[in-house]
Amino acid sequence: PMFLFTLVWSAGATCDNAGRQIFSAALWQLLRDLGIKSFGGEPTIPEGGFVYDYLCQFGEDGGHWTPWAQVGPEYKVPTVAAYQDIVVPTEDSIRLMHIVSMLLVRGKHTIVAGNTGTGKSVYISMWMQQGAPANT
Repeated sequence: PMFLFTLVWSAGATCDNAGRQIFSAALWQLLRDLGIKSFGGEPTIPEGGFVYDYLCQFGEDGGHWTPWAQVGPEYKVPTVAAYQDIVVPTEDSIRLMHIVSMLLVRGKHTIVAGNTGTGKSVYISMWMQQGAPANT
């Protein structure tokens, strides 16, 4: 599972949304051509599933696949929050912050690229204030 997870989030990370569909389908076709029927790990990604929808959680079992939607924190809007200060976690933001956090905590230089107004600066700022280890 580790190789496929790193493949998706290195070579496959360069894709836009349309490209991700193509990359996911091509990766499944390559696995089928090689006679590989799953991404490994238990539970695994359903055959033909969108590879970007799953996180490989590594452990003593070697790794298993979990939908990103199940990884995010339970969110409750603070009762005194101003509207402009409310940031609701989405599957995309959970994915972004997990991958960025993994890289930064390991001392890897990281660029977060994307369209204007998609929340990149907000999420990085929130991570720096709330989630980053003290020595990062």
